[in-house]
Amino acid sequence: MANELRQMITEPTRVTSTSSSLIDVLITSTPNSFESTGVHFSDHLPIFGVLHGSSFKPIKHRYIETRSFTTQCIAKFNTDLQFVPWNIMEIFSDIDDKCYVWQCLFLNAMNEHFPIRRKSIRQSTHPWLDKSILSAMRRRDQFHKKARKFNRASDWLEYRHLRNLVTSLLRKARKNYFTEKLAESSL
Repeated sequence: MANELRQMITEPTRVTSTSSSLIDVLITSTPNSFESTGVHFSDHLPIFGVLHGSSFKPIKHRYIETRSFTTQCIAKFNTDLQFVPWNIMEIFSDIDDKCYVWQCLFLNAMNEHFPIRRKSIRQSTHPWLDKSILSAMRRRDQFHKKARKFNRASDWLEYRHLRNLVTSLLRKARKNYFTEKLAESSL
C-alpha cells in the first residue's frame, strides 16, 4: 500500500444544530505511523494526529549489482579467453579442485571485461509518475547534458522547452492523482 493516500479523520469537524460536515482533512500515505487521530471540542472542531515512536525513518534505497555486456567488451572478452591458462586445471586430479580453478580463471576474465557495478534502486517513486513522464524526464536530462557540453543556443532552447514540458506534465499528473485519491476517499 505504499504511496496510497488515506483520509484519517472520519468524524465531522464542523458541527451546528442543523448540520455537520467534515471540512478538515488529515491525509497520509502511511496510516500505520499514526497512534491515534481524532476530533476535539468547539464549534469548529480541531483535528489531531499522534505519530508512533520518536521519529519517522525514510525508506532507504536498495542496491543491485549488475554487469554491462557491450558488443565491444564481448569481443575483447572472447579474444582474452583464448589466452587464459586453462591447462593449469590438469595439475589437479580432484574434480572439485578443477572446477574451482576453472571458476577462478573464468571469473577473473569476466571481472576484467565486465566489472560488477553497484546501482541504487529507489524503493518507491511517486505514484503519479508514469512511463511517458519518466521518458520525457530522461530526454530533458539528455538535452541538458548536450547543452552544457556544446553550449549551442539551439540545444539550450530545446532543453528549456523540454524542462517546461516536464514541469507541466508533472503538475498535471500530480493534480490528477490527488484529485482521484480525494474523490475515492470521499465515497
